[in-house]
Amino acid sequence: MSSYVIGDLQGCWQPLQRLLDAIGYRPQSDELYFVGDLINRGPDSLACLRWCYAAGEQVKVVLGNHDLAAMAMWYQGKPPMPTLEPLWGAPDAPQLFDWLCHQPLLRVINAQKAIIVHAGMPPNWTLAQAQTYAEAVQAHLQADDDTCVKFLKQMWGNSPECWHQCQAEIERLRFTVNALTRMRMVDADGCLDFTWKGHPDDASNALQPWFKLPLAIPRGYRIVFGHWAALNGETGVANVIGVDTGCVWGGRLTAYRLDDGAYFSVSCD
Repeated sequence: MSSYVIGDLQGCWQPLQRLLDAIGYRPQSDELYFVGDLINRGPDSLACLRWCYAAGEQVKVVLGNHDLAAMAMWYQGKPPMPTLEPLWGAPDAPQLFDWLCHQPLLRVINAQKAIIVHAGMPPNWTLAQAQTYAEAVQAHLQADDDTCVKFLKQMWGNSPECWHQCQAEIERLRFTVNALTRMRMVDADGCLDFTWKGHPDDASNALQPWFKLPLAIPRGYRIVFGHWAALNGETGVANVIGVDTGCVWGGRLTAYRLDDGAYFSVSCD
């Protein structure tokens, strides 16, 4: 049995099949973890989502910002982006979106000393805090329809930028969503900045990648994340593993084996 973490899929079905062949995936025994953004920009979001759903307990995901954006559109009755039209028209779409609503923003694999998250973990949060705050978001996604839709309507926005600025419940929930699914650059106090999406070497000196600040995670643990294609998986921090290598942009789809730290990737041309 092996455990793999796979980078941002973004509806890229054919590269996923090639990657599964490359790792010699054994569905009866291997575990796959996806870092979120299963759907949206690529050509076959419906196939990706159906496959993950049908795989059952062998496949585990965390939600990314693109997954949440699609959920917000679906539950508010809004028309989809063109790439998501097949999903909107699918007879099993309600079942698939309900499944997404029951996926977490954060997974901790204690046996492998691994934390799986889409964008990252705020430097000033402990792991216990991150789990608690993520569970609060999950509770709203899994609540009755009125509560869920109300939350999805209020979920987006760039403020508060700092955790200490959060006063109302919705502010804490929004910051949690932003930190776990959208974060890239932060200031010296760990406050979020959404103005820069490129490579950190080209950003303002006042900003730095979230993983360059001291992280309050247990000794020996590692964070595996996606979301930031411009990094091409390179963080320069031994216990912070990037697996978004820009598949949807014509890059590569990457898997990281938790058991021994081996990498596997396939072209997405």
